[in-house]
Amino acid sequence: MTKRSLAVGAVLVVFCVSLGVGIWLLASPANDNTTSPTQTGTEAADRWGVIYVGRQRVGYVHETTTPLPDEDQNLLRTTQETHLNFQRFGQPTVIQTHLKTLETTAGDLVSFSFETRNPPATVTRVSGLVEGAKLHLTTETAGKTESNTIPWNRETKSPSWFERNFEADPLAEQEIRTFRVYVPELNQVATVEIAADDMETERMLDGQRKRLLKATVERSTDPFPIDVWLTESGEALKTSLPIFGKELTTYRVSQEEALRKIAGEELDLSMDTMVSVKPIPNAHRTRKIVYRIFVPGADIKSTIPSEPYQTVDRSDESTAEVVVTAVDPQGTGKTSEVDSVYLQATRFLQTGDPNVQALSAQVPETITEPAEVAIRLEKIVHETLTNKNFSTALASAAEVAASREGDCTEHAVLLAALLRVKKIPSRIAVGLVYVDSLNGFGGHMWTEAFLGGQWVPLDATLGQGGIGAAHIKLAESSFADDAPAPVTTFLPLMNILGQIEIEVLEVE
Repeated sequence: MTKRSLAVGAVLVVFCVSLGVGIWLLASPANDNTTSPTQTGTEAADRWGVIYVGRQRVGYVHETTTPLPDEDQNLLRTTQETHLNFQRFGQPTVIQTHLKTLETTAGDLVSFSFETRNPPATVTRVSGLVEGAKLHLTTETAGKTESNTIPWNRETKSPSWFERNFEADPLAEQEIRTFRVYVPELNQVATVEIAADDMETERMLDGQRKRLLKATVERSTDPFPIDVWLTESGEALKTSLPIFGKELTTYRVSQEEALRKIAGEELDLSMDTMVSVKPIPNAHRTRKIVYRIFVPGADIKSTIPSEPYQTVDRSDESTAEVVVTAVDPQGTGKTSEVDSVYLQATRFLQTGDPNVQALSAQVPETITEPAEVAIRLEKIVHETLTNKNFSTALASAAEVAASREGDCTEHAVLLAALLRVKKIPSRIAVGLVYVDSLNGFGGHMWTEAFLGGQWVPLDATLGQGGIGAAHIKLAESSFADDAPAPVTTFLPLMNILGQIEIEVLEVE
């Protein structure tokens, strides 16, 4: 087992993109080279922010708002760009997101486009057009375009509407506001509650202390609230939320400060989030391991799920004894039905892609036993991905089949797609895995196949015909197109990384 199995980079993507690095844009611009909005918040604006994890700079965000003349209604064009730079085991990862919205001054969404750039993966794009009570969506992944339509509620606001809402009517102490907003990066509608506290003195990036109104932003799609500090005029200067046992903080800054190069070492997510334990000899050949797991302040039963191969016996609210037992893919004699969603092609699991089909065809037609087919496919993925690197946060199966590179996320999605080609139900699992070379656990993604009436874990990163007892599962996903965005599967990791303590009690 090598370092290549860690995938916490996708977690930072979730939080920097989905959890509102743009919350600092709640109000009028703070620097001198921008134009202050009028009372309606509809004049041109140009805003910059810088993103930190702990004391390390990881990127910046830039937003512009431009009014567009229209005979029938006042329209606004808003663009937001997020740039992230960090490392995983010393290898650089660069991620950029671009969101463009067209909306009315009342916050009614007209259209949007959202794209993610994560070289060497291809650009992923999602665009939408509102027509009456429908939102028409177009998704481009790995060069393939798909379209669908979902219901649209006019009470749902554009992603940037609430920023102007606070420009025109600043939040007062102890005030609470609630609204619904569309979240393009998750393709979900979220209920947002912003609750103001009292004025307090808060430290800024340059060391200055300012008297600001503290407020808490909670979004129904997110596991953590975001703290935001606002001026009396509703201008957000700073935001903060917990991540990896540290704080992800954004500051309102000038363009020059936002674009300043990262000085010193970049944040290394994989090394910084390892959970040290005593050495586990031959960890991935073990039959059973008993762990004592402590996550301060968490409900351990909801943090770590019980599975047929993973039992959770809670000692107190935050502590549990977790027993993980290896599952033999060949030894599951029962049969039962499973939801068809686990057999369907999706925009991340493209079973009809020629390269995916070609890889699945490497299993001889004479092999028909599902367990044996699954094991063969696990080995094929392990041997196909010859370039084991950390540059890509989360690529689709078609991209992986073409590039033949990536880390555990790429191994997991490709294996899931190949299993579905062979009519074997599959899903994606996320949790922690033991890394031999580091004597510790880190974030990981693997695959589960429905074999003999139960879900059986497989790990193409290891490629050894199933797994031992050195995986601790936290969540799973079907990767269905109408399910929450795949990257949200990583969110449970955010509840524990940087805080969790693991003690190995017994090894068989």
